[in-house]
Amino acid sequence: MKKINLEEKIILAIDGFNLHEAKVLLERCPNIKWVKVGLELFIREGPNVIKILKDLNKRIFLDLKFHDIPNTMKAACYEVSKLGVDIISVHASAGYKALTLSKNASLEGAKLANVYPPCIVGITVLTSFSSEEFQTDLHRKSSIEENVVRLAKLSFDSGLDGCVCSPWEAKILRSIYKK
Repeated sequence: MKKINLEEKIILAIDGFNLHEAKVLLERCPNIKWVKVGLELFIREGPNVIKILKDLNKRIFLDLKFHDIPNTMKAACYEVSKLGVDIISVHASAGYKALTLSKNASLEGAKLANVYPPCIVGITVLTSFSSEEFQTDLHRKSSIEENVVRLAKLSFDSGLDGCVCSPWEAKILRSIYKK
């Protein structure tokens, strides 16, 4: 049986912290390999936060959830891939063109910066939505589950490396996308 390295399975979200607080927390948790940098921290500290975390030997899930027109998403993924991040999130609902351009641009940016290319993951449905909110606020006739499956397929058809969903849909997606 293959030994599972639990240190590689935990991604610590440090979004709500400033850089000093994040560094203190990471000093207290030296075995943490992965950190999630979201909008709050990235905007508060700027792109330099990525270099600082990389210097601490952390792997980075840059969770900015890009969702825009295809050329803007392409440019954004190109630029952040040059920072050496390990995972970039994009909204799958941006569509096939935006997703494929984003994936290809991330490969180009990483190559230019001589860093390992990041994985691009498609956000399916935000986990903050209840079924009722999803149907009323977004005027969706199908269920969250049906939309997650549809957006996961779009993510994989677009060449993305994975997708993000709630634990409720993970079992369904694992049965469809076996590794």
